[in-house]
Amino acid sequence: MSLWVDRAKRLWALQQGDRAEVIRMFLRIIIFRLLLVSFGFTTTRRWATRGHRPSGHIPDAGDVQRLARFARWVARSGLVGSPCLAASLALSWTLGRRGVSTTLHLGAQRRDGQLDAHAWLESQGQLLLDTSDGDTFATLVAFEQQKTR
Repeated sequence: MSLWVDRAKRLWALQQGDRAEVIRMFLRIIIFRLLLVSFGFTTTRRWATRGHRPSGHIPDAGDVQRLARFARWVARSGLVGSPCLAASLALSWTLGRRGVSTTLHLGAQRRDGQLDAHAWLESQGQLLLDTSDGDTFATLVAFEQQKTR
């Protein structure tokens, strides 16, 4: 069976609300990827963290992990290229709108004589989004996004 058919079946098997959230996350990641290409990291990160108006519902840890799982699924689907930074920004924006503080980490590692860069997201010391498949990256810089309420 085709990989794409399998992914479509897995998406369709989700409950309607979860399926809609996965599709929204896919669109957010695409938008953040386009913003990064068009405007660069500094401007895109500023847009991702500016003007949050959290909804009245603060998600519990289960909701946060569910959103992180959806972002990870989309990021690893192969539909959005190399998505670690765009996915981290999209999830950070999503959680920020819901009143959850996050920390965006940018890191690097040397492998086979080359420097590899990576981005990942944490909240309250918990790893939320990491697509590195267990590789170890040294944090070069971390950006905290505080909730606004």
